[in-house]
Amino acid sequence: MVGPAASSISGKSNRNSLLLLLALVVLITFVILLTATLKSPEAMGSTASPIPWLTVGLLYLCMLAGIAAQYFFFASEKDVFRWQTFIKPFLASPVIFIPLASSYQEALHPFESFSMADLMILLAAFQNGFFWKIVFDRIAGEQEEAKS
Repeated sequence: MVGPAASSISGKSNRNSLLLLLALVVLITFVILLTATLKSPEAMGSTASPIPWLTVGLLYLCMLAGIAAQYFFFASEKDVFRWQTFIKPFLASPVIFIPLASSYQEALHPFESFSMADLMILLAAFQNGFFWKIVFDRIAGEQEEAKS
């Protein structure tokens, strides 16, 4: 016979596993949809340069690193690590990435040689990931004020 404490631990573990699985499915779906909908300029008959996928991937990874850094930066020593609160921002990462990628789309090029401008773009992606929560909280606060 399993006591209430053991069943609640099992329920939390299942919930965390489900959340992690959901996060992975969302990210994989995002990547698949992105690659399926964005065709190379040559395939579309354009003379524009091809999409620099490595650069876009590095930009996305830097943004994800910023999201992770924000979680650990603001966590106190008393806080217990929780997968659920750690994974939630990664579920919103495609929404965070869209304005970032669109604002740098003209500056993106394949990394043949790494320049100071490339470093600044990657650091801006990290910064964007680090401050995602502040922007979302500010928007939520403004929406609450508008309702009052």
